[in-house]
Amino acid sequence: MRHIKYLHYLSLDVVFGAILYQIFWSKCASQFFPPISHVIALFVAIWLIYLVDRRIDSYIEIPLDGRHKFQYKNKRWIDIFIVILVLVSIANLFFLPIGLIQIGVVLLIGIIFYWLIWWKGWFDIIFGSKEFITAFFYTLGIGASSLYQMGFHQSFVEIFFLMYL
Repeated sequence: MRHIKYLHYLSLDVVFGAILYQIFWSKCASQFFPPISHVIALFVAIWLIYLVDRRIDSYIEIPLDGRHKFQYKNKRWIDIFIVILVLVSIANLFFLPIGLIQIGVVLLIGIIFYWLIWWKGWFDIIFGSKEFITAFFYTLGIGASSLYQMGFHQSFVEIFFLMYL
């Protein structure tokens, strides 16, 4: 049981939860399991985002909880995981449809803005805004494959840009 905490410390509990949720929504939307390339893309994207997020945390704040302390103490290994995940992500691009890649790029742009806003401390202005926006991106990322399979990828990109531009 003590090794299960490492899944939490590496944020893999969130990643596995996202994969299960993606499979659920894909089955509901299209009656099929998502293609393995979509599952890999979500796995890598969620884990990469969480690892980078924790690295940013370690620059902004003093690590207080077990997960942040673990990742701060093992930052060299975390950096290696980040590089590996970026390489896997690039390799997986060759197996993804262009529409899903477009959704991913739009989400990435939004997440970069999210990180900049967080870095500047602007989330402190409105209580709970960071959690709401985090949940928003998490939901869009999980639903991206299902939206693509249902044919909403073009409208998704347009709606997202209209919201943020």
